[in-house]
Amino acid sequence: YPDAVFYAGQCSYYLHEYDIADKRFSYYLALPGQTRHFSKTFEYKYLIAEAYRKGARRHLLGKKRLPKIVLGREASIALYDEVIVAMAGQEVAAKALYGKAKVLRKKRDFKESIECLKTLTRRFPKTPLAREAYLLISKVYLQQGNLEAQNPDYLQLAQVNLEKMKVSFPTDEMLLDVEKNYLQMQEIHATSLYDTGRYYERKKKLHAATIYYIDAIKKYPETACALDCQTRLDAISDYFTKNAYSKN
Repeated sequence: YPDAVFYAGQCSYYLHEYDIADKRFSYYLALPGQTRHFSKTFEYKYLIAEAYRKGARRHLLGKKRLPKIVLGREASIALYDEVIVAMAGQEVAAKALYGKAKVLRKKRDFKESIECLKTLTRRFPKTPLAREAYLLISKVYLQQGNLEAQNPDYLQLAQVNLEKMKVSFPTDEMLLDVEKNYLQMQEIHATSLYDTGRYYERKKKLHAATIYYIDAIKKYPETACALDCQTRLDAISDYFTKNAYSKN
């Protein structure tokens, strides 16, 4: 009988009846002393969570006779959590942490998304998914940096993430992508300083503009915007030189 419950859940999964399958798998796990399909059951729960993350829908009110119109992303988080707890230390738990982080990022719950990814890198430090986690962390920080261009904290956190990946995966090709995201964040902050400098230029406050241009060059020398700042500094210098010459 217990095996029949498991196989019924399996059949429901392959029929894309994910919420029905999950109920049957949960019922199987609740039966006393059922360990034969324990690991496989949580692998299916992970796959159901993934299907929900990618847009699969659930039956209205959880009733098979009602249409599948309810998005399953919220339910995916609970399923990922089940897998993370029950299969701690197993590869499927790492996958669940990564999937959960993606769902949380989609919801713009950036803090919790990053916490999931950091947990992944701590528990599974040398796995392929750990390097994926470092890359996704850099993407989340970049997204936050775009939303809050005046907040320097994300840039500092992104730098810490980059340094950690350099230690764990010093020769990995994915490290280049993390570095690019970090440089892109520097570009955002440099551009903010540049725009402020241009504002003061338009107001004829050239000394104030100079301060912002120099600050951008000093803090973010590797950015393309640093070159633009240098161009403006040269223009301001020429302006002062010409004015001084005309007065003489």
